[in-house]
This record gives sequence, structure tokens and C-alpha cells, in this order.
Amino acid sequence: MFILAYPEDTEHIAYFDASGNKYIAKGGTLAWRINNPGLVQSHSHVAKQNASIGACGPYAIFPSPENGHQSLSSWLRLKKYFNGTLRVVAQHYQPYDPEGFILKLNALADLSLNKKLKSYSKYDWQLLLQSIAKLCHFEALGNEDLSLLPRINGKIENGQDQEDVIQLLAYRDAELHVNPFNPAAIENYIKQRMNFYKEAFEIIKNVTVLDPDAFMRHGFDNKCYQTVLHSIVKKFQQQADQ
Repeated sequence: MFILAYPEDTEHIAYFDASGNKYIAKGGTLAWRINNPGLVQSHSHVAKQNASIGACGPYAIFPSPENGHQSLSSWLRLKKYFNGTLRVVAQHYQPYDPEGFILKLNALADLSLNKKLKSYSKYDWQLLLQSIAKLCHFEALGNEDLSLLPRINGKIENGQDQEDVIQLLAYRDAELHVNPFNPAAIENYIKQRMNFYKEAFEIIKNVTVLDPDAFMRHGFDNKCYQTVLHSIVKKFQQQADQ
């Protein structure tokens, strides 16, 4: 099950599972790549209720097509649509030409224009879901691909020297942010990130953790902030001293 997703560009969606494995969805249609048959928008609470794990532009990304289908069904059950007719749905998908959307919908399914959605039979409901998905281009084109990328394995162990840690951090950054199909870009990015972390380690060597005056109100007097800052600085000072 995927737990996080984001678009690397307009044609590639990156997915991550709970073990940190990275997958790339490419080809097909946008609706297929983001597992969103009804192009439910990411800001909608039904997207969050149905386990959305990211956003691609205005649309939610779901961990599976099943989550996406369920989100579309939940969205249509919102009061505005459930108590309305197909015209209300059409106005959402094609606000400047709702009649055009209805014509395309009727070409796929023989559904009543005047019947409220809450009165639909189970058969008509499924027919509506399938038709909306098709109009959102949730369909197989034959070039769909979801691939597991090679993973850079490793973890920071006690005793690793500063150079090891810097290299590992740089590789992890590259794994997250660089096109995996461009080796030259990966190599260049890793060099840049290694230089960045080398400079960061030099700065951290001289960091002093402030202990704010309990009677003063300022930016450092947040207990949670202090706890996190202490732990980060301690960890990096240990590495920097090696």
C-alpha cells in the first residue's frame, strides 16, 4: 500500500510504500496515473476520507484505483449532488458547457436527466460511476507502466564517519528529487548535495543551543522546538567531531 505520492513532472507520478520503496507511474492518462477515476479534487474532505496521499495540481492522488472509485462515490453522495440531478454534476465537470457534458454522459449511459441521484438504483449508480470515469479518461491506453525503482540501501550507523553520512544523505536526496532515468543528472545532483552537506557540517560544529530565559517570550521558548533542536544538534555534533 502506498503512503505518499507526488508528481515529478506532468508525466511521472512518484509513489512510496511504507518500506521507503519508490515507484514511478508513467504513460496512460492523468486519471490513471493518480488513481483518481473521477478527478476528485485534493481539497475535498472526501479525498482525505478515502486515503488520499498527495496532490497533482488540483486533483487528489490515491494509493489505489479502489480508493479513487470510492472517493468518487463519496463525492457524489455529498448533499449538493446527491439531492440534485445530472445537471448539477455536469456543472461541476463542465461549467461552461454542462449540456455538452450531459450529451456525452447520455451517449454512455441511459440515465434520467430529471431523477435525483439519491433515487438511483444500484445498477444506475454503478453506471454513473463508470460513465464519469470514462469521461475523465480513466481507461487503459496500453502504455501504462508502474515500475519499482532501484533503491539505495543504507542507514546511518554509530561509528560512521562524516564523509559516509554526507554521501548517504546526498544519495537519498537524489533518490527523491532527480529523474531516475538520467544518470548524468543524478551524478551532478549528488556532487552538489555533498558540497551542501559538507558546508552544513562545518556550520553545525559551531552551533550553540540557546537556553531561553523562562521569563521572556520569544521565538525559542517553544518546548517542542527546543527538544527537536537539542536532538538535531547533538546528533550532528557527534558526527562532526568524528
